[in-house]
Amino acid sequence: AFTYYESRHSQIRRAVCKFGKSIKSLKFRGRCLESNEIPKFCAGGTLEELHLSTSKIMKDDDDSRLLFSSLKTLTLSHCNHNGRAGALLSECQELKTLRLYATPRCGSICDVAQKYGKLEELYIEDVNSQTTRALLQLNRQIKKLNMPGTYATTFAMVSKMVNLEELVIRSMRGVSRYINISKLAALKSLKVL
Repeated sequence: AFTYYESRHSQIRRAVCKFGKSIKSLKFRGRCLESNEIPKFCAGGTLEELHLSTSKIMKDDDDSRLLFSSLKTLTLSHCNHNGRAGALLSECQELKTLRLYATPRCGSICDVAQKYGKLEELYIEDVNSQTTRALLQLNRQIKKLNMPGTYATTFAMVSKMVNLEELVIRSMRGVSRYINISKLAALKSLKVL
């Protein structure tokens, strides 16, 4: 695993240039992702897990698409994507885990609200309710869901997720009337925090 937390750009460039193809997990915080070093040197390698925090999503080019196509886990935390995320995230066909923290609103539904065919785990925090509803509607195959209980109307979608095995709800205030647990036949674990 390689973690970069806003040190000098030359340090990240040297490390990614030298070891990019062998990095499996990359945690990145900062502004350097506007440059093409990470996709250029990591694409086509073994990168499976990418955590972006307070970053701008990289350019939509061949290297970036190749990089995103191999991801199994993606975390976006306070990232600014300026509408570029949609094309890159549509390449995430191997994605099994998606974690969203405070993603900005982009039009009525954020670019991250897409169908991810192999998505099994979704973690949502501070994401607008329209994006949350769209993600749940498009990805009913999810097995693990962790979300706030503040979006009461979103829980009608949760009741339709027949493969859901683990549900974590942070704050159940006003939600109980919207969710029908009896419809969740595969549910093995329910946690209310």
